[in-house]
Amino acid sequence: MVGVKIFIPKQINHTRTEFKAKTKKEKVKGIRDKKEGQSWGDSLGPAYSFLRFYITKGIYRMFLYTPLHFFNSIGHFIGHFILGTSRKVKRRTKAGLRALHPNYSEKSIRKLCDASSKYMGSLMMDIFFNFPLIVHRNGRKNISLKHFERFEAAIAQGKGVIITTPHVGQFFHANFGLVCHPNHYKVSTIGSIKNIPMYEYNNRERYDNFYIYGSTSFSFLAPHLTRDLKNNHSIVVYHDYASSSQLRAPCLHGKLPYLIHTPQSFISLHKKTGAVILPAICHPNGPIGRTTLEFLDNTAIMQASKDYMDKPDKEFHGHVSTEINKVVYNQVRRYAHIWEEIMKFTERRVADKINFPPNHTMKQFLEDVLQKMHSILDKSFEPDRKDAQLHAVIDEIAPKIVVSLQNPDRILRPHKTFIDLSLMDGVSELLKLCSASRKELVAKEERVAGSLFLTLSEKLSKFILN
Repeated sequence: MVGVKIFIPKQINHTRTEFKAKTKKEKVKGIRDKKEGQSWGDSLGPAYSFLRFYITKGIYRMFLYTPLHFFNSIGHFIGHFILGTSRKVKRRTKAGLRALHPNYSEKSIRKLCDASSKYMGSLMMDIFFNFPLIVHRNGRKNISLKHFERFEAAIAQGKGVIITTPHVGQFFHANFGLVCHPNHYKVSTIGSIKNIPMYEYNNRERYDNFYIYGSTSFSFLAPHLTRDLKNNHSIVVYHDYASSSQLRAPCLHGKLPYLIHTPQSFISLHKKTGAVILPAICHPNGPIGRTTLEFLDNTAIMQASKDYMDKPDKEFHGHVSTEINKVVYNQVRRYAHIWEEIMKFTERRVADKINFPPNHTMKQFLEDVLQKMHSILDKSFEPDRKDAQLHAVIDEIAPKIVVSLQNPDRILRPHKTFIDLSLMDGVSELLKLCSASRKELVAKEERVAGSLFLTLSEKLSKFILN
């Protein structure tokens, strides 16, 4: 097969069409089901089915000579009057914008929210009417490169380059900016299986340097990606997609200290292969369809890798993740209104909470809270946080709290409840668990246990990071 090379993992022993028809129980173990909204295939629903038909039949060719400004204007109209009038969209977008810019006025947030709706409408128009034509137009013409010398220096090392980028602007241009380059750089990326049709029409001979792997378990993909890096490919990965099981690191250390789930798989590839980690971002350069692909400074990232390479995995991954987040989320803040993930930021990327089932006893409640405290420390990383001392403080007081309960079998709530821990650093999460637990205990007249939580809170407060 010439052109774009699309690989569905062998573990999926059926075609993509068959995969779509399978029920969840029938899907092969190891396939990562995308949550709603994570895939364009999921997000666009019936419109995506039309997109596949529209592309397969070549209908998109009639728009080859349509000015990009036309699509831009129509997209703004759609975004403003459809997305911009949705209360749910506005609520989620504003929440994300406030998290990224906590000091902005309400007026500024409203303006950014409106700009976001307009841009997302334009981006949808680009997906439908411009992106399919990239195989007919000169992709290089509409994608300019900035600080390209950073990429050239990285690829010259011969160990491959891991390009990490957020879903800002026309994020897929991070692939095509290199695929369309006269030097014919070999580029690999990972795509949701439901999004594979977006690339199938690009199967032209000129794109035989583009490799797409159907998204599945990292253990299945790692050997293929390792081979590509050893062959000095560039691998484009999206830094703002991470599951809730991934290590949490500060979103923007020193500015936005709250913890965010951060992808770790490509950091593992870097450690294994020595490939250079190079952040990049796609920001608009005129109307939709024209992009500047900017390669960002990776000096601090590579220095952290060098400094902590021989440290335990959590410390190595944590420091490298923190430095990558500094670079990437500084750019996300700058271009928040054209960030595709803005609506899911507070509800998914930085969300954390502890859930309690109905009819949970007070003893079970306290055991869950104390276990959550240890879990927060084990599954997150912050520079200079004293995890060993924090664990010791919790272990010192926790048994006394449980033993002090006068009515351990008393029901906390007859219904489900939770404690929200989102948008906080690690110690702040611990302190909120202490205050919420103490409030419950005092309300249930468990004053001894409540006073012990106050003692725990005071001791934990000494570890607050500056």
